[in-house]
Amino acid sequence: MLCPSVEAVSQFYSNSDHKHHVHTWLTKARVAKEAWAFVWELLEPQKSEQVQFFAASCLYQKITSHSHEVSASDYEVLKKKLLEKFVAFSEGPKMVFTRLSVALASAILQTLPEMWPQSIANLIETFNPTNFPNVSERNLCKALLEILTVIPIEFFSVSFIQYRRGVIKNTLNTGLKDVIALLQRLISASPTDVQLEVLTCMNSWVEFGIPLNESEQLIIQTFDLLHKPELYESSADVLCVVFSHPDSHRFPYTIQKLSPHILELQPVLKTLIEERKLEECAPICQLVMAIAETHSKLILNSFISSDETQQQNSLNLIYMVMTCTGLPGYFPVDETSSQLTFNFWYSIQDELVDVGVNVNSHLMPIFHEIYSKLTEILLRKVQYPPESEYRLWSSDQKEQFRCYRHDIGDTMMYSFTILQDFLLPYLWTVLNTSVQNGEQWQVFEGIFFLYTAIAERVELTEKTYLPALLNFLPQVPITHPILIATTLGMIGSYAEWLNWNPNILQSVIPMLLRALQNTEVVTPASLALKDITRETHDHIHPFADQILTACWTMLEKNLKSKDAVRMMAIAGHVLSTLNFTDIMQYLDKLLAPQMWALSQLAKEEPNSTVQDAIVQKLEMLSWLISTITSERGETEEVVQENHHQNSSQSNPNPVLVIMQRVAPILQDLMIKWTTNAVVIQSVCELFRKTLRALMDDFAPLANDSFQMFTQMYHAYPHSAILGIAKHAILMFHRDETLQTSVKELLGVLTVKSLTVLHNDFREHTDIVEGLMNLWAQIIKKSRLLVSTQGDFDLESLFQSAVLGLALPETFTIKASAYFLQEFLIMGNEVPWVKELIQKYGGDMIIQVLKAIEGGSSRTALDQFADLLLCINKHQIDELTKFVSNLNKTCLPLAMQTMEQREQFCRHILREKSNRRKVREFVKEYYMQCHGLIGTEYGNQWAQSI
Repeated sequence: MLCPSVEAVSQFYSNSDHKHHVHTWLTKARVAKEAWAFVWELLEPQKSEQVQFFAASCLYQKITSHSHEVSASDYEVLKKKLLEKFVAFSEGPKMVFTRLSVALASAILQTLPEMWPQSIANLIETFNPTNFPNVSERNLCKALLEILTVIPIEFFSVSFIQYRRGVIKNTLNTGLKDVIALLQRLISASPTDVQLEVLTCMNSWVEFGIPLNESEQLIIQTFDLLHKPELYESSADVLCVVFSHPDSHRFPYTIQKLSPHILELQPVLKTLIEERKLEECAPICQLVMAIAETHSKLILNSFISSDETQQQNSLNLIYMVMTCTGLPGYFPVDETSSQLTFNFWYSIQDELVDVGVNVNSHLMPIFHEIYSKLTEILLRKVQYPPESEYRLWSSDQKEQFRCYRHDIGDTMMYSFTILQDFLLPYLWTVLNTSVQNGEQWQVFEGIFFLYTAIAERVELTEKTYLPALLNFLPQVPITHPILIATTLGMIGSYAEWLNWNPNILQSVIPMLLRALQNTEVVTPASLALKDITRETHDHIHPFADQILTACWTMLEKNLKSKDAVRMMAIAGHVLSTLNFTDIMQYLDKLLAPQMWALSQLAKEEPNSTVQDAIVQKLEMLSWLISTITSERGETEEVVQENHHQNSSQSNPNPVLVIMQRVAPILQDLMIKWTTNAVVIQSVCELFRKTLRALMDDFAPLANDSFQMFTQMYHAYPHSAILGIAKHAILMFHRDETLQTSVKELLGVLTVKSLTVLHNDFREHTDIVEGLMNLWAQIIKKSRLLVSTQGDFDLESLFQSAVLGLALPETFTIKASAYFLQEFLIMGNEVPWVKELIQKYGGDMIIQVLKAIEGGSSRTALDQFADLLLCINKHQIDELTKFVSNLNKTCLPLAMQTMEQREQFCRHILREKSNRRKVREFVKEYYMQCHGLIGTEYGNQWAQSI
């Protein structure tokens, strides 16, 4: 008999050297049939607590996973023993008692409804004190509440097949009235410790789903417990679950009947606020938000109804929410509840927008007043605390405050829908009053923060308050760094508006350029200037010299990397408004220092400091190239004139000039950095943006660039090089003067990649992905380039793509499947390609089947389905031949049968155009192969797809 000794269990819970072996042995003992017998011996009172806990855990496992081993006749004996042990341990030890409670709960659920149909009523009757004369009435009551608490929890924890779950839930529902009656009886006339157990039990059944209309009296009794200090938080938690439960929407009348009980807490909340007991406000605020947020639609509908009492109750509830929003002090140091209210303010305005126009016009005055008061509160809550306090905050508190302000900004943005005609005049009035009163910087910062929050909602045609604001800024005492940063951010947020109101630029641009000189606010100043120069392209020309001079001056300073990059972007936006001659004059000033610095860095010995400096310079050039374009600054007449000129007389693209200057330095740079992945990525990004800017004008750089890509890839194969090479090859594959260079580059990339993959395929999934994407595009868009047999090793490419289907990364599988689909299509037109498919097509189909049957993640199933559809559409002979020889493939079966595999293949053969059906077949077959058919998880997954 496999019976664990007391010594073995004790040894497992100690630091024994044999712990692993003991664990293995005990694990086997747990699943043995003998466990049904020896657990009772180990639960004897004289055994140690560890041994008793092991026995209780073992019993739970047997009941949950091996209940089929117990016959119906023996189950009554098991139930009786389990109840006796459960009650016996009600006085402790606690961890054994808890484990026995889940075992008993599991036993009840396993036997419903056949063996124990009236389990809840039977339990309540069984725990009558007369049945257990040796157990105190209080302990017996707590034991009953414990098991009643655990049953719903265990219901959601244990996996049942779908129909069983529904049957069990319906059976438990029949016992709800007994549970409610018991809880109602105990909640009023019991000691505090028992009342706490009642609340815990109630919480569990509310989660399970107690109908509100049947538990109305119990909920009212729970409200009464709020006034008991020891039960204040627990009762509030239970009520929060009651009102926020998804099923509570089914009982609107009950919600309306119960809401006055929440309103009765308003004086309590007011007193706590006055006494500055803000932590004690939290339970009430949570309760208020549970009903308000969950039932925002019901609240709004009450204003539409003719019931004045309900209207007033809803209005009072909204103002309770506003009280919670406006708690005194600063979040998150003084209070932590105001953030709970933001979702409600969004939900109620969203509901207001959804109602009809006629109803909206009736409700708008009511909610206009509400949101007007909310704005006043949020303007206070968004403000920074005094510096003496803020300095003492932890970094975590400061981060929470930053996120909190962001939520306020979102709330104000949504509120603008209701407050359109109020908000701008209100902010303008407060700003003027604050200047006159000499307010602290925090007030101005809060005002400008709210201006920023609503920027995207303000009409571009607004001509009154925004011009007044931006022209008024010089009169505001903007001296504190945080205030300066917020002001600059506000200006940048109205960049699109400035494009429609360019006359204001003469007030804004000088302010931004002055701010650039302040080292503390370079970042927000440059961010704002970048947004404005991008959006106001047609109006920025008069300020070009000032801005470009400022950029040139700032770039001579020791700026942070991102600030320096941003300066180049600003310069690019402004340069694009100038004619070619002026562009080149400014470019000389801007580029000369950067070119010299990059050339010096190319001579340095590689280290992390030099690497970071090189990457910064390359990123600066990339942003300059991506923001400057030729001829944008010239007049329409000049553009038309240049269009008719001979191409040899036209001005070159400024980007081409930049790259011609940079190219020699890049060649020098890659001598020492050709194996550095970070630098390679930056160089490739520079070329990517250059290609995008120049398009066909890149041709003069093509040969040298192709040679550089070749050298880089030879030295260090990197997927970024494959990416940029793909763009370059596709752009110039039709250029007869470059075809030789294109084929050479493609050949080198292919040979080197295949060599790398041959040595260590699974460690270079990025190369597989890049190579397959490259070749898929080549075959699709430049088939003539590769149609000659022998120019490229397409046989090895095909085999690599098949291997790529077995890799774990979804994107690599997608790229491999993409290549194979294009290759299959090509096989229809090129005979020697068809021969390759006939040679290796079986391997491809086997790999697809392996992947679906167990070798790949379900996230890639659509890729395999699309590939099967392509095979069936373009190479049906190969698929038919494979299916006819399916029994000879020696492909091992997983959890499916050969008949299921054959049926799946027949389904695929029948579908030649319906992608949706093929994907469904693949997913269904995947579930068969993984044993998911009929399981709860499988059903959930099937519904999700």
